[in-house]
This record gives sequence, structure tokens and C-alpha cells, in this order.
Amino acid sequence: TFRLRLFGWFTATEDEQLLVKTATESRVYNGPCIKWVAPTHSCQKRQAISLGELEYVVITNTITGEKCVKTGPCQVFLEAHDVSDSKQQAIFLNATQFVRFVDKKTGKIRVEKGEQGCVVPGAYETNMDGHVRTATNLKKHEYARVQNTRDGTERIAKGEQLLFLEAYEELVGTKQVATEIDGETAV
Repeated sequence: TFRLRLFGWFTATEDEQLLVKTATESRVYNGPCIKWVAPTHSCQKRQAISLGELEYVVITNTITGEKCVKTGPCQVFLEAHDVSDSKQQAIFLNATQFVRFVDKKTGKIRVEKGEQGCVVPGAYETNMDGHVRTATNLKKHEYARVQNTRDGTERIAKGEQLLFLEAYEELVGTKQVATEIDGETAV
């Protein structure tokens, strides 16, 4: 909710803030508070953003364009020149899952694997795959071909292992069963 009045007394409860604008500056007063606003100033009441334990929000400074992430549980009071995106749910990974984030500002890829609790993308990150991925479970006589999409090289991942893909890796086909020729050689 937002109210705009030209002057007078304004109050903000503990989960609200007042945004007071003058000709030269903007200033916020976090509640609880009571403020007198001069006739030459304007005042807007803003609700604090209440984040649960599993939520986060991206905040953008409209002057600098810089972004930051606030994670719950907490109550977020915006600065004078901040705007927020809508609240988002954190990502939870079980022991066999992973997620890859790409930073739109730097191009760097971050991989989070296995049981992590809350996983939250950074301010400039997006989910590279668009979803949570599941690691490939390779049994003793199985293998998988993995290609590095950046340089085209391939490697063979041999079982027994839980295969998590790294930043630039993709599976080539599906996992295969190796046929043992002798004690040291398998195809």
C-alpha cells in the first residue's frame, strides 16, 4: 500500500517505512516512527518485505543499477532508491541433485551439488539449465561419456560413482555397460 500526501504528521508501524522526498533528496525512516513532513515535501508509506526461511528477494538500486540478494528469515527495509523484485523460493537439493547458475554480469558458472539446504542464486545469476538436475548413478561396470562444451574435449566417467556434471559439461548419449575382456580391460 502506498499513500502520497503533501504535508503533515505521518506514522509507520514496525513493518512499515516512510519515504520522504524533497527537491534535492530522498530519505527513508523505518518504523515504528512518527515524522512531520513539511508542505514542500512528499511522503510515501511502504511495507517492509517479510521473508520466510525459504525465501529470497533481489533488490536493485535505481540510481547505480547495482543489485543484491536478501535471504530470509528477515524483514527487509528498502533504501530510498531501492526497488525489489517479487519474492522467490530458495532451491533445495537432495543428495543426488545439482544446479548450475550462470552470472549474467561475469559469465562465470557456479555449480552447487548435493545436500546444501537453501541454495539461492546471486543477484546477477540465473539457473543455467532452467531446473534442478539429477546426477547420473554409475554402477561398477558402467561408464558415461562427458563432453566439455567450451573446448569440445571428452572424458570417460567410470563407475562406481555418482556423476555430477561440472560447469561446462554435458553427457554424450546415455550411460553404457562395459563388457570385461580381462581383469584390466573393459569395453
